[in-house]
Amino acid sequence: MTFLEPHAFPVQHERLLPMPDAPVYDTELYLLAALLLYAYLLYKTAPRLLAYFRFLFDWRSLDKVSAGRQSLLAGHQTFYGFCLIAASFVTLSLYFYQWAAQPELTARYVGPLPAWLTGSEGEVLARLFVFVTAVFVCKWLLFYGISALFKEGAFGSAAVRLETGYLFFWVLWALPLLLVSFGLPHLLPFVLPVLTAAYVLILLFRWFKMLVLSRQLSRFSYLHIFSYLCALEILPFLCFYKLMGIVIA
Repeated sequence: MTFLEPHAFPVQHERLLPMPDAPVYDTELYLLAALLLYAYLLYKTAPRLLAYFRFLFDWRSLDKVSAGRQSLLAGHQTFYGFCLIAASFVTLSLYFYQWAAQPELTARYVGPLPAWLTGSEGEVLARLFVFVTAVFVCKWLLFYGISALFKEGAFGSAAVRLETGYLFFWVLWALPLLLVSFGLPHLLPFVLPVLTAAYVLILLFRWFKMLVLSRQLSRFSYLHIFSYLCALEILPFLCFYKLMGIVIA
């Protein structure tokens, strides 16, 4: 049984191809290896993560940009920070994959799947990883670029750092749930909506913190900052969503 077999796409489309037969280890071994890597990253970064997460959700720190010396990516922890960013992109890819692998559930909450999410399981997962990476890299570059254009570099840097921190917090809970769901697929109708609701709540809290910080870090009004955040959250996602559909016809 392959890693993706418990969540293999139903063959209902002529473009849908099964994964090639090859000798592989059982799904449980992949899950165990992934969870061990996850536990190792937590072990190496736990003190900084706990302090940083307390800072992110502390109402008394809404007007602060960073947690002082408890920077998540400072010093010798930079490598582990990079690993956490990579783990975040993989986690988001697995999250979208689980929606794509459950077309009935997706149709109920979202709608029909686009054509570029048809293909073998490996192809779809690879496309989703490219999609997620492109969206976040584009969004972060736009944060820096637009902030530099309007000479508000401090706001752009703070926005990227805070988004990374809040994303890590979501991944902290999402990754083990998604990995376990590969072994227990009957949990997906519960896991996916819960993770979606958690991400939306974290996103709203991050926007609220950025609105508070906007008066300290920029000359823009609350309306300008809110429009700025909405555009950079939505436009890269929609643009690359359409681009993937055009490129992968």
